[in-house]
Amino acid sequence: MSKVNRRRDCIVDVNDDDVRTPFGLLDGRTLCEILVRLPVKSLLQVKCVCKHWRSLVRDPYFVGLHCNRSKACPKLLIFVCRPLSLLFSVDLFEGGVLLDQMKLELPYEHNPHRILNLVNGLGCFVHSKGTVLIYNPCTGDKTSWIESRVLKENNRVNRPFYGFGFDSKTKEHKVVCVWHSDDTSGYETGAIDVCEVLTVGQNTWRMIDDVPPYKAYGESVYVNGVVYWLSTYNYAHSST
Repeated sequence: MSKVNRRRDCIVDVNDDDVRTPFGLLDGRTLCEILVRLPVKSLLQVKCVCKHWRSLVRDPYFVGLHCNRSKACPKLLIFVCRPLSLLFSVDLFEGGVLLDQMKLELPYEHNPHRILNLVNGLGCFVHSKGTVLIYNPCTGDKTSWIESRVLKENNRVNRPFYGFGFDSKTKEHKVVCVWHSDDTSGYETGAIDVCEVLTVGQNTWRMIDDVPPYKAYGESVYVNGVVYWLSTYNYAHSST
């Protein structure tokens, strides 16, 4: 049997009891347990074995398993946006040894404005023009720059505050963006607060009708499934 045909015989599904591989039948969960122990560079090679293995490595469930195992050996990721978009991985337990360096090929004419916190192996890049990009440094997969729905429909807002986290109930990564108006009169009437949420994988923003009456400040922090901001009460929402 040719190598091409043997690759086509490879069927991988985490939920399958038996998986056909070039080496015979293999339990799907066993295969997943084997692959999840591989380092990132090896996973990139595994993606080229066959379409099914590629799908497995890119599956959110598998990514979550790999990230959970990686927590036992935490690494520091350093993002440098100028003059080149570079991502460095440093081992925290080996005296700060540089483990890896990769150049990010981001589809934009300018470098991203900043990167939000890394959650379960996924990073969210934010551009000053109100677009976001989701990037997986383990697999190299990334989305295109996703434009804000708010900016298309409302030109009175210009101050976005982003948060990035993981919804444990739906098992989805989400980006939340709270927009404040460009009203410079403090908390007087006329100020606008708008909120939109992006679910990773859908690549479209949806509006949130009920916006809390608070103004966010600074960068958000994601801890144990919750996104936090420093905030103050927005009296523009008060009825009195």
